[in-house]
Amino acid sequence: MNYEDGRAGVQLAYIYSLEPKGSGFTEKDAVTLLESLSNRFDSADARIQWAKLLLVGKSVKHDSAKAKALLLQDAAKNNPDAMGLLGAGLLEGVIEAKDEAGGVAWREKASALGDTRKRNGLAEYFYQHNKNSHRLPTAKSLGCELLNKDSP
Repeated sequence: MNYEDGRAGVQLAYIYSLEPKGSGFTEKDAVTLLESLSNRFDSADARIQWAKLLLVGKSVKHDSAKAKALLLQDAAKNNPDAMGLLGAGLLEGVIEAKDEAGGVAWREKASALGDTRKRNGLAEYFYQHNKNSHRLPTAKSLGCELLNKDSP
């Protein structure tokens, strides 16, 4: 594949992954393209999308060990999206057996990088899953912080 713009390639892979009726595009085509983009451009976006397909794709063989390895590659580089997906996968048990401590730790690391979506996701998780625990004040604190940040 000869793509000069890695972002355009990732967007094309996303279209492939949807397997539009009559297009002949498949998730397997998306994985092939994403692997190429990952190698050529060292693209975190390509690896994250690839990992998603390996975890929850409809027609691609699921490979949680490969998905975890892809996510760890970019989580080690402080990529909040990789950290967030890794955390969610551990919390939901799609990467390996459910691991609340590990999942929360990755989501906290992503949140600490200042990504508003990750902070909001962590606050929601704490509120929804730990209503009677010591984490409720943290959820409230994150929520108030986000409200104040978005206030005029």
